[in-house]
Amino acid sequence: MTDHRPLVPILNHYTLDAIENPCLQRLKEKLSPYMFTAVWRAGKHLCIPDALSRAPVDHPTPEDENICADITAHLQALISINTVSAVTAADPLRQDADRTLQELRSTAIKDPTYSQLLHLSADGELVLYGQRVVVPAALCRHTLARLHDNHRGVESTKRRAQQTVFWPGIDSDIRNTVQACKSCQILLPSQQQEPLMSDDHPNRPFESVFADFFSVAGKSFLVIADRLSGWPVVIPCGHDTTTLHTIRMFCRFFREVGVPLCLCTDGGPQFTSSDFRKFMER
Repeated sequence: MTDHRPLVPILNHYTLDAIENPCLQRLKEKLSPYMFTAVWRAGKHLCIPDALSRAPVDHPTPEDENICADITAHLQALISINTVSAVTAADPLRQDADRTLQELRSTAIKDPTYSQLLHLSADGELVLYGQRVVVPAALCRHTLARLHDNHRGVESTKRRAQQTVFWPGIDSDIRNTVQACKSCQILLPSQQQEPLMSDDHPNRPFESVFADFFSVAGKSFLVIADRLSGWPVVIPCGHDTTTLHTIRMFCRFFREVGVPLCLCTDGGPQFTSSDFRKFMER
């Protein structure tokens, strides 16, 4: 629901390529994974988001405080569920055994300004880095195994860790763990990625050209494009795409712009025939 009426048809009916505004394009792209119907509603009836956009005018009532307490408990339950199970209820005891984490916890409690610069905070017995639990050194290997239990790639495992846990050097540890995983090595593709190969750049216009046939409304056309400038030349063929007619069209093209040194095609029958090869050699 939105109070911006022009946004409704854009979200419901417009495709991404039909939106010119970059901000609306990003909004449409972020919402593309979801199935929904946008509905307009006057701003005075949008109570929940409208209340969040303004400063409170009254002190909270006891009912409001009870609702806030319930929401806080619900959010903490969700965070505890989504946190990697390596950080369990017994892990604060292991944090207590880690001298570095003890110092971090005391620093976060005594000097909040300094800890904010380091994105550190203390939540009860746990030390947090932002919203991520700081894992003791004794639990790092076990946590790595739990992070990689679905045998996904390096980036996917990193994204999973960025939502839950942290320790110094976690990215490099994840990379080494994934690369050393035997199961992942077995499932790697056998055909390795080939190096990118590119042609030499031409020095003058129409020194190197591309050619291909295409059809529109039942009629065929020959397009010849210059590699240096990208300039296209479109020649109508009608329904005649034989080798002889193709040679005639190339003769007319060569008389106008000169003979190229390189001609690239998709290997169609007109370009691979013996007559066309002899014409190219001549």
